[in-house]
Amino acid sequence: FAPIAPNQNDLPQGYTLCPNCPAYDITTTAAYTPPITVCLGVPAAVSQPLFLQMRLLHGENGVLVDRTTNRITDGNGQRSVCGVVSSLSPFVLASNVAATAANSSIAGRITDSNNSGIARITITVLDTFTGITRSTTTNSFGFYKVDELATTHFYVVTARSKKFTFAPESYYINLFDEQTETHFTVIGEGN
Repeated sequence: FAPIAPNQNDLPQGYTLCPNCPAYDITTTAAYTPPITVCLGVPAAVSQPLFLQMRLLHGENGVLVDRTTNRITDGNGQRSVCGVVSSLSPFVLASNVAATAANSSIAGRITDSNNSGIARITITVLDTFTGITRSTTTNSFGFYKVDELATTHFYVVTARSKKFTFAPESYYINLFDEQTETHFTVIGEGN
């Protein structure tokens, strides 16, 4: 990891350098097999709205290309932006303000009757316009989030478990806002 100082002119049109965000030329002498997932940490000072605009740019043939696949916030509040690439080279974190105008997220929590979060519950989000289903699982506190959802699409959000039943069974959402919250409560054992 060799720190680099990218220039705003090196970025694709519509992207802006993130102040104080890392940028590295990553190399290795070790053997590796693509695809490679690379995640760069985001400084704590970066606001949540800016974090949602962050993109991982990868140097390919002298041009920075957006290879972002997801954003991660771990249980300790550490945030990263990740991408999948086939080679190692320069990586830069930048923001793309235009991307958030068409993308949103659905987040929420699964709780029991005592308002305690429940881990490892599968959440599926079906985009009824495209037919694409995305899934995630709740963390140890019962929280989940699905990013990069197109606004103005209609989604069906469902919690699934072999052990529990939930109320409501599903949410039907016409997504217009930057983020929509959906919360499920366990109402019984078994399906």
